[in-house]
Amino acid sequence: LRLMSVSLKSRIRHRVRRWRFSVADARQMRHAENAYAAIVASRPERAVSPKERSRIRDYARAHFGSTKYASWLITYAAWRGEFVEGCLPDNYVGQYLGKATRAGFPSALERTLAGRVLQTDLFPDVAMVLRGKLYDMDGAPLMPKDAAKALFQDHPYLYLKQSRVSQGRGVMRVTPETLETAVHQSEAAVLQYPLSTHPALREFSPTAAATLRVTTVSHTGHVRAVAAYLRVARATADIVRSDEHIRACVSLETGKITDQCADPSWRHLKRHPDTGVPFEGTKVPAFQDALETCVRL
Repeated sequence: LRLMSVSLKSRIRHRVRRWRFSVADARQMRHAENAYAAIVASRPERAVSPKERSRIRDYARAHFGSTKYASWLITYAAWRGEFVEGCLPDNYVGQYLGKATRAGFPSALERTLAGRVLQTDLFPDVAMVLRGKLYDMDGAPLMPKDAAKALFQDHPYLYLKQSRVSQGRGVMRVTPETLETAVHQSEAAVLQYPLSTHPALREFSPTAAATLRVTTVSHTGHVRAVAAYLRVARATADIVRSDEHIRACVSLETGKITDQCADPSWRHLKRHPDTGVPFEGTKVPAFQDALETCVRL
């Protein structure tokens, strides 16, 4: 009976897992199809031909084990203007790659200990929160009331970022008056001082700090940057949020913004929708330094 019970539980878990994957797959396919429609609506010449779609489906089946990953690859082909082998579908990354790269590392500590793990002081971290208690970046406990003066001596407010959330969610502005309450209500978080946008990019993100994302690949001990894009906010936002931000691709060779810019729906943009400033051709300050830093870390 015990063996039957274990077997039944195993089958139930397997079916639940398959059901969750099927729901996630359907959601991802809708997302990819909507993104493709938005790309083609603004750039009809980017429509992917039936012949190319067939080739992409064959590629997805051969390299990822299923044609369910073709939807995102087709969307990427439309965005780029051609299909390039080597792209990773969003749904594949979410289901497999993300979990594999985080294996053995508690998600609650990813943001909290990032600076210490990478052994760098380039993060704007000033303190961390674990299970409702405040610590300095060396792990020494702090009392919020006693630490407030030192933490806020250079800034009127700080940002508290929860570790288990992403895409701009779980971020709050904290003042000396609200610090103690924010700490007690947080399971795992990091406190950071506010950053300001470089003057050359301020017209794109006047109220929130623009962020540069760099993708690196490590293969046989060699690390290289393979892509970069700038994330900027809408004119009235205080932080960059994924549900309304703008992505502007940056050329690795020139450090300039390309014509590949879009809103969260993948609608192509030539100018910032609020400020009207054109994206293409703008040079990102200290871009080469940023690439070298990411590769080094």
